[in-house]
Amino acid sequence: MLGNLEMKDTNWEEEFDSVHISKQDLNKIVMNYLLVEGYKSAAEKFNQEAGMATSPDDPHNMSGLSGYSLIEERRSIRILIQEGKIV
Repeated sequence: MLGNLEMKDTNWEEEFDSVHISKQDLNKIVMNYLLVEGYKSAAEKFNQEAGMATSPDDPHNMSGLSGYSLIEERRSIRILIQEGKIV
């Protein structure tokens, strides 16, 4: 519904205040960020401290998050792209 919709600052704040995000969803968002950006140790620590039910590498993980094992692959690919070796 965003298309050509223009929202004034006050409307945005009202909309923001009316949205409820569960702690579980917020934890998934934070974990996804840590994994995508390659912060493996931070993701492992966050998973432990947040008491998330499963880790991203657990085969029963239903969160849709990529596992810790993919972090190094993503990091390697990112470096190759930045060095111009992958276009």
